[in-house]
Amino acid sequence: MRFYLLRQRPNDDTIGDTQFWPTDDCHNTGDALHCPACGGSISFLKWLPPYHVELEMWSPVYGDAVYGSGEAFLVSERFTILWREHGLKGLSDFDPVKVVDVDQQWFTAGKPPKYFKVCVSRSRTTVDHQASGLEFHVEPGEQIKPVCPECLTGGPIERWQRIVFVPDTWSGDDIFFVRGLSDSYFVSERFRDFVNKFKLTNCSLLPIEKFAGDLYNPVRPYWPPDTAM
Repeated sequence: MRFYLLRQRPNDDTIGDTQFWPTDDCHNTGDALHCPACGGSISFLKWLPPYHVELEMWSPVYGDAVYGSGEAFLVSERFTILWREHGLKGLSDFDPVKVVDVDQQWFTAGKPPKYFKVCVSRSRTTVDHQASGLEFHVEPGEQIKPVCPECLTGGPIERWQRIVFVPDTWSGDDIFFVRGLSDSYFVSERFRDFVNKFKLTNCSLLPIEKFAGDLYNPVRPYWPPDTAM
């Protein structure tokens, strides 16, 4: 089984490049999730209903997946129907969303499809820090913090050379968050085949072995331009 990163806005010509923002009057949030071992935050604040959004489009077609701030994202009605028909795993809730406004930039795409807010599974799939070349940022004069054995957090991540999962920790989900890198969406080969078969838009994928970055060195690319599928 190969795995991929589900990328948000990887380049300027992504088909269906669409983003969303909760409207100011309906941006209600709840508590973030916390690690039961160290107490550290392991998620963004939870987005609470009502789900009213504004869309921003950078493509002449609406995306089947739409990303915004936080960890929840939106999927189109077409995506939702196909997802359920083909038995993929890792998404829950599918709460209806009201689109209040659309900023179509230079494009005219017509009326937006129905969208649903989904939640992504928090799995036990585990990042192998050593095999991934993952390093935590340490300020001058500070000591390296111990890595929590439960959430695998040891402070702000500074750089990584690739992503490698610990063998036999994959939970079987087709889209999921992982232990050790809790703010990125990862997907399975089944998800890749699902996207390709039905030509779902705004679902750009990058093999995890090619996902590298350095958050404290702007010279190194965060999204390698020559490694996208």
